[in-house]
Amino acid sequence: GEFICFLDSDDYLLPDSVKTRAKILITDPAVDFSYGSSSVQDENGCELLKMNSPWPPPGQARIAPYLFHTNAPLIRRSTCAMAGLWREDDLFGQEYEYFARIKYFSSQAVYIDQVLDVYQRHGKQNIFNVNDPAFLLAAFRMLWAVKALIIYGKHDGPKERRQLADEFHKIAKQLFRV
Repeated sequence: GEFICFLDSDDYLLPDSVKTRAKILITDPAVDFSYGSSSVQDENGCELLKMNSPWPPPGQARIAPYLFHTNAPLIRRSTCAMAGLWREDDLFGQEYEYFARIKYFSSQAVYIDQVLDVYQRHGKQNIFNVNDPAFLLAAFRMLWAVKALIIYGKHDGPKERRQLADEFHKIAKQLFRV
């Protein structure tokens, strides 16, 4: 197909989610991806929070801030082709690194201010375990990959580089603890 939407196996898209996002991509060929809000829900279907925010205005950082999670964007195949394939050498955080590349190669995105998908949380189970050395090392490698995009990208500046340095520092301290 012309558009790609990733979906985690335990999450789901709301009715007309793809149609709503595809309409924007069909109408405006300059848009690289469209995305909306995500509802984060517990195992009982109670909403815990909403996530995702509008694409930054021109000239503002867009790689360092994480704008969406796996289910949110509908991306043009051509944009995915520029970004390349997902990394398969880590078990954690591949979507952060991949979507940083998507944002790096994208010129225009459209944020839809409505909930289009549901991210399921299952009790206290979470793939992000800050006490697991394998998770921390994978996060460190992911940040290292994103670092090059921030340093060489034209949209992220000193503030974003500082934010990235702070994240490296947090992970290094946690690795030392475990």
